[in-house]
Amino acid sequence: MGDGFSALSDNQRAQYNAVLQKFGQDPAAMKQGPLDTADFGGNLVISSDSFESHVPPVLVPFTSMAHLKSMIGVPDAHYQNGGYADTQVPYPPPLPADRATFLKDTKNICDLRYHLTGDESETLLQAAHAYMQGNSAKVADYEPLLDAHFAPGALAFVAAPSLTVQNGQTVTITPSSTPIVLNYGAVTVIGTGQIVVNGAALTMIAQTFTAQPA
Repeated sequence: MGDGFSALSDNQRAQYNAVLQKFGQDPAAMKQGPLDTADFGGNLVISSDSFESHVPPVLVPFTSMAHLKSMIGVPDAHYQNGGYADTQVPYPPPLPADRATFLKDTKNICDLRYHLTGDESETLLQAAHAYMQGNSAKVADYEPLLDAHFAPGALAFVAAPSLTVQNGQTVTITPSSTPIVLNYGAVTVIGTGQIVVNGAALTMIAQTFTAQPA
């Protein structure tokens, strides 16, 4: 599985496999080998679009924002038990009660999107971020609207035992409205190698992340 993966401890390999299982993938059936930018002309492209991505993603469905948070969000318990502070999370103000009731009573997603003002659309995006990264109880009033607007849906999942970004080469994550989750055992970036994220909602998990000189 490549030098990066073989250097992992048993616990790190177990953690890598646990992430695979969390997203519905069987570690024993994994066919994707180590990834190296040198094998992709110096620019490895990862996208939620399987026609654009050099590594086809697996689409993992979610049924609600609560389901999505359980997969890639920060657990509420981190804040509720006093272990984390959420001062860095920008919570939106509540919508006016009459406006919230009106939007909740829209007939379908098309009707909801038609009636949302530009400011309300931005507020929903802020509420979605706060729901995922903060204490969701603080934006609970938004949850029906978030579910109506963003769920059900799917996230794009890409995994490999290791990723190597060679000197002067690039991994490019393309823009996407679909959340992208990357799971690697070991990531190594050499010299001026770069991982460039272009407007994607990205979660990247790696058991080790190493920068090496050229």
